[in-house]
Amino acid sequence: MKIAHICHFRTPSPQPPTVHALLSELAHLGHEVIAFSRSMGPKLKSPYEVVQVEDRFPDAIRMRQIPKSLHRSVLESQPDVIWMQSLNYPRALAHLARDHGRLFAQHHGERPLRGMGRWIQKLAFNRAAGFLFCGAQNGAEWMEAHLVTRSQIHEVHEGSTLFQLVAPEQKEHKTIAWIGHLNPNKDPLFVLNGLEPFLTEDPRLRLVMAFGQAPLMPKVQEWISHHPNIAKQIDLLGSIPPDHVEQFLNRARYFVSASHRESTGYALCEAIACGATPIVTDIPSHRYLVQECGFLYKPGDIDMFRDALSCALNQPIQPPLLRQHFEAHLSYPAIAKRLSDIFANA
Repeated sequence: MKIAHICHFRTPSPQPPTVHALLSELAHLGHEVIAFSRSMGPKLKSPYEVVQVEDRFPDAIRMRQIPKSLHRSVLESQPDVIWMQSLNYPRALAHLARDHGRLFAQHHGERPLRGMGRWIQKLAFNRAAGFLFCGAQNGAEWMEAHLVTRSQIHEVHEGSTLFQLVAPEQKEHKTIAWIGHLNPNKDPLFVLNGLEPFLTEDPRLRLVMAFGQAPLMPKVQEWISHHPNIAKQIDLLGSIPPDHVEQFLNRARYFVSASHRESTGYALCEAIACGATPIVTDIPSHRYLVQECGFLYKPGDIDMFRDALSCALNQPIQPPLLRQHFEAHLSYPAIAKRLSDIFANA
């Protein structure tokens, strides 16, 4: 099968790391893969072809713009399948799909447009063969807006990680890891309130929080100051270098998230790869990533969170089992196989 990959957003590199890894795996499966890019940056050595097309458009093309020179190159390659990134370019999608009936678009957290934009999306999306979501329910609002049908939605995660499970016997069995901004959607105060009785009961238990943006930092610090008896059990690491995240997750026995909405779940995927037992909200992307290998609870429900946490602390999932789940469902080879099946059979 000849697969043409296209990204309408001009990235610094024509082969962003996640895309490069997935296209390489698709090539290793025996497919002829061509990556079409608006980036003129240096190419990486790869088992697939890279075609760079320069144009006059800005890095992020507008909804109504169509990079015809890029599309001409894609269509001239006569692919069996076109794999397009983002649902935010309906005019471009319609232009490509008009002359090619096997186009699949990847969801990256976009929301349905309003007004004229939604009308353009509706006309365009009828021409697509399918849409790729991390969890079918992430497409619910698109179905409710009558933009896509359930039969067009296919479940697959948008990327993976190269993190490894290292020395699981050396995990710190009382360490709970958090990775995420300190903002209302991630809900760190909910986690602190939910964990408070567990931290009080077991002085060995620790919550270690790595984060970037922190608009709720004053409230988090205030909460900690009001709980001096457990303050030493909460570590606010702040931002940690990307090359230290793997080590951080390999030390942790558990991974916690209170997100109310996520289109994907890269931190959760990394935690599973490193053998940290997930205790996360029951939202579509988390449900898809965790399946049977973790503990889910309703967002904002502190009783359900404490029940899930209690179960996890009493019977954590063994790191090798989490790693097996990762290899079978969330690794780059597994995602590439899933994409291959979708492209061949949908």
